[in-house]
Amino acid sequence: MKLGEFSISLAVKDIAVSKAFYEKLGFSVFGGDITQKRPRQFYVDGSGWQSNPG
Repeated sequence: MKLGEFSISLAVKDIAVSKAFYEKLGFSVFGGDITQKRPRQFYVDGSGWQSNPG
């Protein structure tokens, strides 16, 4: 059974620490902008993507 795509958003205190964590798990940055008032980064692992709003 194929369930399709989904996403999850998590608020974090330190986006740099979060980025290092997801990269250690094998995710890579797909997009986003950490210079904005509410920084966001998007991660991809080959089967989907993860949104990480700051």
